[in-house]
Amino acid sequence: MTFSLHRSVFAGVALAALTSATHAADDPHIRGEITAIDGATYSVETASGQSVDVDLAAEHTVLLYTPLDLADVKADDYLGIPSAPAQGGGKRALAVVVFPEAMRGFNEGEGNWDLVPGSRMTNATLARLAAKDDAGTLTVTHGGASEEIAVPQGTPVVTFAPAPDREIRIGEQAIFFARDTDSGLTAGLVGVSEDGSLPPL
Repeated sequence: MTFSLHRSVFAGVALAALTSATHAADDPHIRGEITAIDGATYSVETASGQSVDVDLAAEHTVLLYTPLDLADVKADDYLGIPSAPAQGGGKRALAVVVFPEAMRGFNEGEGNWDLVPGSRMTNATLARLAAKDDAGTLTVTHGGASEEIAVPQGTPVVTFAPAPDREIRIGEQAIFFARDTDSGLTAGLVGVSEDGSLPPL
Protein backbone atom coordinates (compact mmCIF):
# COMPACT_ATOMS: atom_id res chain seq x y z
CA MET A 1 0.00 0.00 0.00
CA THR A 2 1.45 3.36 -1.00
CA PHE A 3 1.84 6.31 1.36
CA SER A 4 -0.75 8.28 -0.61
CA LEU A 5 -3.29 5.51 -0.07
CA HIS A 6 -2.44 5.38 3.64
CA ARG A 7 -3.04 9.11 3.79
CA SER A 8 -6.37 8.75 1.99
CA VAL A 9 -7.49 6.05 4.41
CA PHE A 10 -6.50 8.11 7.42
CA ALA A 11 -8.23 11.17 6.00
CA GLY A 12 -11.45 9.22 5.61
CA VAL A 13 -11.13 7.85 9.13
CA ALA A 14 -10.47 11.32 10.47
CA LEU A 15 -13.53 12.82 8.83
CA ALA A 16 -15.77 10.07 10.18
CA ALA A 17 -14.35 10.10 13.68
CA LEU A 18 -14.10 13.81 14.11
CA THR A 19 -17.53 14.51 12.67
CA SER A 20 -18.81 12.33 15.49
CA ALA A 21 -16.68 14.29 17.93
CA THR A 22 -18.08 17.59 16.70
CA HIS A 23 -21.69 16.46 16.96
CA ALA A 24 -21.44 14.26 20.05
CA ALA A 25 -24.93 15.16 21.25
CA ASP A 26 -26.53 13.97 17.99
CA ASP A 27 -24.11 11.20 17.06
CA PRO A 28 -23.50 9.10 20.18
CA HIS A 29 -20.43 7.06 20.95
CA ILE A 30 -21.56 3.61 22.08
CA ARG A 31 -18.95 2.07 24.38
CA GLY A 32 -19.07 -1.28 26.11
CA GLU A 33 -18.84 -5.04 25.85
CA ILE A 34 -20.12 -6.77 22.75
CA THR A 35 -22.59 -9.38 23.98
CA ALA A 36 -24.07 -10.64 20.68
CA ILE A 37 -23.60 -10.35 16.93
CA ASP A 38 -26.46 -10.97 14.53
CA GLY A 39 -25.33 -10.29 10.98
CA ALA A 40 -24.34 -6.62 10.93
CA THR A 41 -26.09 -5.87 14.25
CA TYR A 42 -23.91 -5.67 17.36
CA SER A 43 -25.42 -5.73 20.85
CA VAL A 44 -23.37 -3.69 23.29
CA GLU A 45 -23.71 -3.68 27.08
CA THR A 46 -22.68 -0.22 28.25
CA ALA A 47 -21.09 0.70 31.56
CA SER A 48 -24.54 1.62 32.88
CA GLY A 49 -25.80 -1.92 32.14
CA GLN A 50 -27.93 -0.82 29.20
CA SER A 51 -28.05 -3.05 26.10
CA VAL A 52 -27.76 -1.08 22.87
CA ASP A 53 -27.95 -2.43 19.31
CA VAL A 54 -25.75 -0.83 16.65
CA ASP A 55 -25.76 -1.70 12.95
CA LEU A 56 -22.31 -1.69 11.39
CA ALA A 57 -22.42 -0.16 7.92
CA ALA A 58 -21.38 -2.31 4.99
CA GLU A 59 -18.64 0.23 4.24
CA HIS A 60 -16.97 0.67 7.61
CA THR A 61 -13.53 1.12 9.15
CA VAL A 62 -12.13 -0.75 12.14
CA LEU A 63 -9.58 1.17 14.19
CA LEU A 64 -7.09 -0.87 16.21
CA TYR A 65 -5.76 0.89 19.32
CA THR A 66 -2.30 -0.09 20.53
CA PRO A 67 -0.67 0.96 23.81
CA LEU A 68 2.26 3.30 24.21
CA ASP A 69 4.26 4.53 27.19
CA LEU A 70 3.97 8.17 28.19
CA ALA A 71 7.68 8.46 27.41
CA ASP A 72 6.86 7.59 23.78
CA VAL A 73 4.92 10.85 23.38
CA LYS A 74 7.15 13.46 21.78
CA ALA A 75 7.04 17.22 21.27
CA ASP A 76 5.05 18.18 18.16
CA ASP A 77 2.92 15.01 18.27
CA TYR A 78 -0.72 15.66 17.44
CA LEU A 79 -2.88 14.40 20.30
CA GLY A 80 -6.48 13.71 21.21
CA ILE A 81 -7.02 14.03 24.95
CA PRO A 82 -10.35 13.16 26.59
CA SER A 83 -10.36 14.81 29.99
CA ALA A 84 -12.41 15.45 33.10
CA PRO A 85 -12.33 18.44 35.46
CA ALA A 86 -9.39 18.28 37.87
CA GLN A 87 -9.67 19.08 41.54
CA GLY A 88 -8.68 22.69 41.99
CA GLY A 89 -9.39 23.53 38.35
CA GLY A 90 -7.99 22.63 34.99
CA LYS A 91 -8.20 19.26 33.28
CA ARG A 92 -6.97 15.76 34.03
CA ALA A 93 -6.48 13.43 31.10
CA LEU A 94 -8.54 10.23 31.00
CA ALA A 95 -6.42 8.96 28.10
CA VAL A 96 -3.84 10.29 25.67
CA VAL A 97 -4.29 9.36 22.01
CA VAL A 98 -1.42 9.94 19.57
CA PHE A 99 -2.85 10.63 16.11
CA PRO A 100 -1.17 9.29 12.98
CA GLU A 101 0.78 12.05 11.26
CA ALA A 102 -1.63 12.01 8.31
CA MET A 103 -4.38 13.20 10.66
CA ARG A 104 -2.49 16.22 12.00
CA GLY A 105 -4.79 19.23 12.40
CA PHE A 106 -8.11 17.43 12.10
CA ASN A 107 -10.74 19.01 14.36
CA GLU A 108 -8.13 21.06 16.19
CA GLY A 109 -9.47 22.62 19.37
CA GLU A 110 -11.70 21.41 22.17
CA GLY A 111 -15.33 20.67 22.80
CA ASN A 112 -17.75 18.74 24.96
CA TRP A 113 -17.33 14.96 25.07
CA ASP A 114 -19.68 12.24 26.24
CA LEU A 115 -17.33 9.95 28.16
CA VAL A 116 -18.10 11.10 31.71
CA PRO A 117 -20.05 14.08 33.10
CA GLY A 118 -18.19 17.29 32.34
CA SER A 119 -15.69 15.62 30.03
CA ARG A 120 -14.00 17.45 27.19
CA MET A 121 -12.04 16.41 24.11
CA THR A 122 -8.94 18.39 23.20
CA ASN A 123 -7.20 17.87 19.86
CA ALA A 124 -3.92 19.76 19.93
CA THR A 125 -0.19 19.74 19.28
CA LEU A 126 2.13 18.83 22.12
CA ALA A 127 4.49 21.69 22.94
CA ARG A 128 6.03 20.17 26.08
CA LEU A 129 5.74 17.10 28.27
CA ALA A 130 6.91 17.33 31.86
CA ALA A 131 6.89 13.71 32.99
CA LYS A 132 8.06 11.60 35.89
CA ASP A 133 7.60 7.86 35.51
CA ASP A 134 4.14 7.47 33.88
CA ALA A 135 2.60 10.73 35.18
CA GLY A 136 3.13 14.31 34.13
CA THR A 137 1.75 17.45 32.56
CA LEU A 138 1.09 18.06 28.87
CA THR A 139 1.42 21.58 27.53
CA VAL A 140 -0.55 21.67 24.29
CA THR A 141 -1.40 24.34 21.73
CA HIS A 142 -4.46 24.74 19.53
CA GLY A 143 -5.78 27.74 17.64
CA GLY A 144 -3.04 29.97 18.99
CA ALA A 145 -3.90 29.11 22.60
CA SER A 146 -1.84 27.10 25.07
CA GLU A 147 -2.99 25.06 28.04
CA GLU A 148 -1.77 22.45 30.48
CA ILE A 149 -3.47 19.11 31.04
CA ALA A 150 -2.48 16.87 33.94
CA VAL A 151 -1.76 13.21 33.20
CA PRO A 152 -2.32 11.13 36.36
CA GLN A 153 -0.29 8.00 36.96
CA GLY A 154 -1.68 5.05 35.03
CA THR A 155 -3.47 7.11 32.38
CA PRO A 156 -3.73 4.97 29.20
CA VAL A 157 -1.65 6.19 26.27
CA VAL A 158 -2.47 4.76 22.84
CA THR A 159 -2.18 5.26 19.12
CA PHE A 160 -4.29 3.72 16.38
CA ALA A 161 -4.42 2.64 12.77
CA PRO A 162 -7.04 1.19 10.43
CA ALA A 163 -7.16 -2.61 10.61
CA PRO A 164 -9.30 -3.80 7.69
CA ASP A 165 -8.85 -7.51 8.48
CA ARG A 166 -9.58 -7.21 12.21
CA GLU A 167 -12.66 -9.15 13.31
CA ILE A 168 -14.87 -7.72 16.03
CA ARG A 169 -15.59 -10.41 18.57
CA ILE A 170 -18.15 -11.15 21.25
CA GLY A 171 -16.78 -10.46 24.72
CA GLU A 172 -14.44 -7.63 23.84
CA GLN A 173 -14.82 -3.92 24.49
CA ALA A 174 -15.46 -1.55 21.61
CA ILE A 175 -16.45 2.00 20.80
CA PHE A 176 -18.90 2.57 17.95
CA PHE A 177 -18.92 6.07 16.43
CA ALA A 178 -22.63 5.95 15.62
CA ARG A 179 -25.30 8.03 13.95
CA ASP A 180 -28.90 8.01 15.11
CA THR A 181 -30.95 7.29 11.98
CA ASP A 182 -34.63 6.57 11.38
CA SER A 183 -33.85 2.85 11.45
CA GLY A 184 -31.70 3.01 14.61
CA LEU A 185 -28.03 3.45 15.40
CA THR A 186 -25.61 2.92 12.51
CA ALA A 187 -21.82 3.12 12.71
CA GLY A 188 -19.25 3.44 9.96
CA LEU A 189 -16.36 3.48 12.42
CA VAL A 190 -15.59 1.17 15.35
CA GLY A 191 -12.54 1.02 17.59
CA VAL A 192 -11.11 -1.98 19.43
CA SER A 193 -7.84 -3.04 21.03
CA GLU A 194 -5.95 -6.22 20.25
CA ASP A 195 -6.42 -7.58 23.77
CA GLY A 196 -10.16 -6.91 23.76
CA SER A 197 -10.02 -4.02 26.23
CA LEU A 198 -10.74 -0.38 25.43
CA PRO A 199 -9.05 2.75 26.75
CA PRO A 200 -11.38 5.51 28.02
CA LEU A 201 -12.15 7.29 24.75
